[in-house]
Amino acid sequence: LSTRKDDSTTQLSDLKVKMLKAQYKIESSHVIVKETKDAMRVLEEQKQRGEDDLKKVTHELESAHAAKLQELKLVEEKIDALRNPVALEAAVSRCMRQCSELEAQRKRYQDENLMRKHAVLAEINDALRTCAEYKEYEDKTVKKVNRFITEFDIPKIELSSSDKQKLSSR
Repeated sequence: LSTRKDDSTTQLSDLKVKMLKAQYKIESSHVIVKETKDAMRVLEEQKQRGEDDLKKVTHELESAHAAKLQELKLVEEKIDALRNPVALEAAVSRCMRQCSELEAQRKRYQDENLMRKHAVLAEINDALRTCAEYKEYEDKTVKKVNRFITEFDIPKIELSSSDKQKLSSR
């Protein structure tokens, strides 16, 4: 019985050791799982940034490509126009007509601006003339008042000394 007990104790010890090792492995696995999840999250964020950068660069390149295609189309049209004398003549006449229209429009604007300028100058001159006339009127009125005062020898009216004293005491 004692050997059986010793064997059972040994087996129990071995089982406890195995159980502790298994618990350690489980805990280690949990740590590894957590680290793996964190690493996956970081990789997911990097992937998202990479996709965003790719979209941005793709959009920029597509815009640049569209602009280059437009430039190419214009150059091709110019080459076709140079190769086709009839089209070249039509383009030249169209440009000449547009130039004439723009020149006429510029002349029209220039004439309108000149007329506005003359109108404003006339208003300014009228205002200055009115000011000068008013100044002349004021001068004449002051001269008349002064002449009236001197002709009629109007005495200077002053306050009495008692009135002056009353005013100064206030």
